[in-house]
Amino acid sequence: QFLAMSRRSAFEIIRDPLVTAIKFMTSIFFALVFGSIYFKLDPTTQVGVQDISGALFIFVTNNTFSNMFPVITVFAAATPLFLREHWNGLYRTDVYFISRNIIELPLYILLPVTYVTINYYMVGLRPEPEYFFSHMLIQVLVANIAVSYGYMISCMAKDHTTAMVLSTPLLFPIFLFGGFYVQAGTIPVYLEWISYLSWFKYAYECLSIIQWHNLPLGNCNITSDPLQDLCPTGDDVLDGLGFDPDMYYINIGAMVALLVGFRIIAYLFLLLKTYRRN
Repeated sequence: QFLAMSRRSAFEIIRDPLVTAIKFMTSIFFALVFGSIYFKLDPTTQVGVQDISGALFIFVTNNTFSNMFPVITVFAAATPLFLREHWNGLYRTDVYFISRNIIELPLYILLPVTYVTINYYMVGLRPEPEYFFSHMLIQVLVANIAVSYGYMISCMAKDHTTAMVLSTPLLFPIFLFGGFYVQAGTIPVYLEWISYLSWFKYAYECLSIIQWHNLPLGNCNITSDPLQDLCPTGDDVLDGLGFDPDMYYINIGAMVALLVGFRIIAYLFLLLKTYRRN
């Protein structure tokens, strides 16, 4: 069953190469657009620091939207066919779900890799290879968490129209508590739990740590007090953003947990549909 479903899922992608080509073209287009907007920013000035911080959050946001919305209708649109074939005993739910995930995984690794490869050095982020590949790893995680979240919404909805309607209100609170618009210390206690579901927050903090931790900013003065002749370091920027370098690996662990957790929930929603025959 698994081999048959894998071949079928692969054939669905291969027989319509235009869709895959459009996804790559879109990724390249946005990489060039944002790379041009934030071209060669100077981290030694206050404006440069602010622009780089904004660019990092924009990269997470664009990576999320561009990978989540295309998959929102994947399972919702195929639900009638899936239920009919499943109830006829052609394959189990787990086989259908896992094979689809595995076949599509390479695409959602290559898309963020393409995106980062183009715009990383255009923006002028830290040039050393270890920072480049660390940044790329976080963006690949972001893309696949977004896909997992899209799968969850798709499996939750009864049809593709409902999935599209649900997508924005379910994503907006997670986006809002991503650490750019509202810092963790200012979130009301009764809403704080939402921030723990926000991969925007985890990814933005990780990307900021990669960019600013242990980075000397050179001969500069970006303080608002002209009487102070200070040269802040990248860690001062992290302090200003409320980020802690010690949270780097914890954030990665949280992102992996969200990636796996959303897919498990998606599978459970899909499995639940198979018990609604009557």
